[in-house]
Amino acid sequence: MLVFVASVTPCPVARDRAARQGGLELLNRAEDLIMEMAGPIQRMPRSYRHRAGAMLEERLMELAELIIEAAASGQPSKVYRLQEHIRKVKFRISVEAKKELIRPKVAGSVMREPNPEDDRDFGGSLYQIEAMVGAWRDRIDQRKRAKGV
Repeated sequence: MLVFVASVTPCPVARDRAARQGGLELLNRAEDLIMEMAGPIQRMPRSYRHRAGAMLEERLMELAELIIEAAASGQPSKVYRLQEHIRKVKFRISVEAKKELIRPKVAGSVMREPNPEDDRDFGGSLYQIEAMVGAWRDRIDQRKRAKGV
């Protein structure tokens, strides 16, 4: 019988606690986005579903993976890569909506900005993810400026 014992040692790199907590919240938002887009992807015409739908699904799943990587590593480059990937997801959703493979209303609902008159409205799932990653990147940039790099 093999027994594996893992020793837990603190990582020498100080990770941002808020980023890890934000990573969990980001992951929840990404899961919400995946669930919101699952129905519209399934309703795509069959001839497009295997190509365009698969590409969109792949981008959404990769978004969740990049969130996990960025939150786990705490490296600025991972956060920058995550922000670039969000742009790719937005582009892919926009293209599918323009080709009318998904309803423009669905694309608009996931990317919509919050209503400034309603404090309980935070915007669409993708907008929320983009805003949270943008704030995360701003914190990283502020730290770099504070260090003088």
